[in-house]
Amino acid sequence: VSEPPAHEVAQLRELGHQDPNLAIVGLRIAIEKRLRNAAERQGIDSQRRSAKWLLRELADRGVLPAELTDAVIDLVAIANQAAHGAQVAGDAATYALEAAPWLLGALDEHLSPRPATA
Repeated sequence: VSEPPAHEVAQLRELGHQDPNLAIVGLRIAIEKRLRNAAERQGIDSQRRSAKWLLRELADRGVLPAELTDAVIDLVAIANQAAHGAQVAGDAATYALEAAPWLLGALDEHLSPRPATA
């Protein structure tokens, strides 16, 4: 799995020390940006589509493996709770922030544009 940008992970960790809910929401934003960019490259209209819908669509097209899709859906569910003001349980917040580098790296690996082959 590739490494996500170090500054992105550092920002999430720093934010996690101050406000875990806000860090989880930041993680959700980072995930959604990746999903929307990948969807557009695949010709998928990403406007007014949920992250979960985009994940399923990308998985159905073979862009994302099922295991990664399921892991990101779980994380997005936690992030949705945080985004709507629910206090996320400490163990769920810890899981989300510890999984962030791996999940972002895996998304980058699967969703990044591929160089054209000759």
